[in-house]
Amino acid sequence: MIVLSAPTLATLASTSLALIGSYFLYALFSLFRNVQVAKKTGIAYTIAPVHVSNKLWLGLQKPLLPYINQAPKWMTQSWLPVSVYDQIWRHGYAPFEYHKSTTILVVSPFRTVLWTCSPTAVVDVSRRRNDILKPVDELALLNVHGPTVTSSDGEQGRRYRKVTTSCFGHHIFEGAWNEGVERAGILTNRLVSSVEYPGRVKKELELVTFAVVSEVCFGISATPDGDMVLRRHTPHKGRLSYWESFAVSADFMGVTYMTPKAVLKRSPFEMHRIASTSNEEWSSYMEDMIVEKKLEREAGADKDAIDSLYSASIDPKVKLEHEAVLGNIWVFVLGGFHTSANTLHFILILLAIYPSIQSTLQQSIDAISKDRDPSTWSHAVDFPAFLNSHVGAVVAETLRCFGVLPWIPKTTGDVPTPLMVDRPDGSKHRAVIPPHTLVLVNTSAVHRNPAHWPQAENAIAGEDEPFAASGWNPWRWLKKTNQKTSAAELESDETELTSLITSGWEPGTYIPFSDGARACIGKRFAQTELCAVLARIMRDCSVELAFDGGKKQWMQARGEAARKLSQNVGITLALELKADVPLNFVQRGKERWLDADLMSL
Repeated sequence: MIVLSAPTLATLASTSLALIGSYFLYALFSLFRNVQVAKKTGIAYTIAPVHVSNKLWLGLQKPLLPYINQAPKWMTQSWLPVSVYDQIWRHGYAPFEYHKSTTILVVSPFRTVLWTCSPTAVVDVSRRRNDILKPVDELALLNVHGPTVTSSDGEQGRRYRKVTTSCFGHHIFEGAWNEGVERAGILTNRLVSSVEYPGRVKKELELVTFAVVSEVCFGISATPDGDMVLRRHTPHKGRLSYWESFAVSADFMGVTYMTPKAVLKRSPFEMHRIASTSNEEWSSYMEDMIVEKKLEREAGADKDAIDSLYSASIDPKVKLEHEAVLGNIWVFVLGGFHTSANTLHFILILLAIYPSIQSTLQQSIDAISKDRDPSTWSHAVDFPAFLNSHVGAVVAETLRCFGVLPWIPKTTGDVPTPLMVDRPDGSKHRAVIPPHTLVLVNTSAVHRNPAHWPQAENAIAGEDEPFAASGWNPWRWLKKTNQKTSAAELESDETELTSLITSGWEPGTYIPFSDGARACIGKRFAQTELCAVLARIMRDCSVELAFDGGKKQWMQARGEAARKLSQNVGITLALELKADVPLNFVQRGKERWLDADLMSL
């Protein structure tokens, strides 16, 4: 055993203290410098000890928050609501109201973060691609299996986007419609016939949306329970099912991001073992997909998204790396499965909270479908009809209240960058943003700004801030626009759909899929899938809050569900409900609310 002498210990102690002191002096100097730069922008600013994307803060905030929250409010109110990753959505517009500005700078020692919900700034950020960039370091979170179109910028990003955009054509959207209707029919039978258990509805929705994206984008079938079905190749025998390997890998994506690969594979901790196993299993399933695709190409099968990616990987002019093929398969599934399932989950809970809205929605679906068998519903005729009806309104409002991402990340480059913002007096200001500033468009604040989105006057009994369920009013969309989706727009792979979901509001005030050149390439796929699944479920069954008793007990269940939609919503990969709201599904005409006189709610 090595024994250190007293002088040696003293030297180590003094050196450690000197290093700590030097660090804090440098931090203070950096903070002072950043504050001086922030003052010159003319934007409201606040000082914070940390910034929202700092890895150390991300890892420590959960155990530290109970102690930080005990501090006097005046010490934390100006910066904490926009510095905790999982609570940005909950606070919504409140931080901007506190600062009396729709754009604020959060100045910390080692990075400045600009938060904005200013419509002018949102539009300006969306239109700029050469000097307001993707923060590729932060978006590396998505590179679990390789580089992706979402996390790349510059020449690499343009190359990936060109390849991946070609994956989405009219036949893909038509396939999403047909597969969504078919899978939702299977889901309806499962929901009505099965008994409620914690997490049941979310799991069933994930299985459906996973199967849709797998079949339509990759030509890979999945059983109702999530197993892989290949036609020409036998998949590997995995420790996890096809669906489960992706779902677990996605849930533990943050663990993968925060942990070096060498540590992840050898760590004794269970969370590391789970992440490593699921990542390995999903990688094996993707390799199975690629083998299947090679065999299909030899047989002259129809093209799909994997075919576009695989073709780019063997094209000497494109040279898409194998890791990029895997990475983009991963991000395609992530965008088409997890986000749609969460949105549908929110919709079903909200419809259970509001029986009258659910009933009106079902009447609208009946008027469009006219007792036709869902197998006869067509993408060309029925999708635009549903998109421009109460179905589209419910989807649009849910994406406003519970948008997929609470913020959209950007960054300035190596030089000061001008940005147009709205001032509190209504005038516009050309601010110059410092280099390497993290620019975050706060979509939850954009969508809850009372200047553009009037909120409900009365909250549901038992509900807490931000009163998300009370603020949900889908019929506002029916009053705003009479524009319809034309047949020509529907057939085109290039034009933006003009519909309830995309028109009628001031630019920069509704951005669930981002906007501009870097808008979500899966937007139209998501619109199609959401409308197909929702219309098919609501055609045949109704969703109710699970409760025992009469109207009083139902009102209590309603208040509890509304409270969870405010207090238990957070972000893992996308915005999701992190608590269970028990739901029952019944055949139409057998709803309990018909006997409980709840149709006015």
